[in-house]
Amino acid sequence: MNFPKGRTMMVSAYENNEVVEKVWRTSDQTCRRHVNPDGSAGGWVALTANVAPTVYIGPDAIVLDYAQVSGNAQIYGKTQIHDHAQVSGDTRIYGGAKISGSAQIYGRAQIFGRAQIYGSARVFDDAQVYDDARVYGHGFVYDHARIFGSAKVLGRTEIWGSAQIYDSAQISGTAQIYDTAHVSGTAQIFGDSRVFGHAEIFGHARIYGDARISGHANVYGSARILGKTRLSGRAQVYSNA
Repeated sequence: MNFPKGRTMMVSAYENNEVVEKVWRTSDQTCRRHVNPDGSAGGWVALTANVAPTVYIGPDAIVLDYAQVSGNAQIYGKTQIHDHAQVSGDTRIYGGAKISGSAQIYGRAQIFGRAQIYGSARVFDDAQVYDDARVYGHGFVYDHARIFGSAKVLGRTEIWGSAQIYDSAQISGTAQIYDTAHVSGTAQIFGDSRVFGHAEIFGHARIYGDARISGHANVYGSARILGKTRLSGRAQVYSNA
């Protein structure tokens, strides 16, 4: 078992010369196997953490520190949940995902692959974060939004609707991406920008300031959109505006 902190050792409790309980002890916490709703032996849970009996924890997953997992959440693979993170509802987390800090995952959200959610981030409703994507800071991802590839969502951003952020795109500041907008490539959206409708931002484009991109507008190449620029309709911008 790959604990993220400290040296580990197995300690067994015996009764009538038979092992009745096994715990893992790290340098700073003791962990016990979770018992899943079907009676199977689940993953390791620190005594300081709180995992409801309705939760399924796969045998290779771990819940450490003061993390809380409740509702009908299902945790599989080599998932790590620690610090003060909270997972609830009907969420599914699997692969090698990591949830930490004071992040919250709830609703029917899915986190998988090597995705990381940390800081004070929130992922909820039917949102999905996967591959090597990261959501952190105070980033909110909800509705049916998808964050994947190596994309990063941070700051006080909000991604919702059916928006998709992928490849190596980055959303920061107080930007908001929603409706069916797509941001991809190495594009960056920051400041107080809004991208919505069916707009697509890709390539090496940068959107910042109070810009508003909507409709079926495309911004790509090495375009820079700044200030209070407004683009809508079927506008195509591939150089500075």
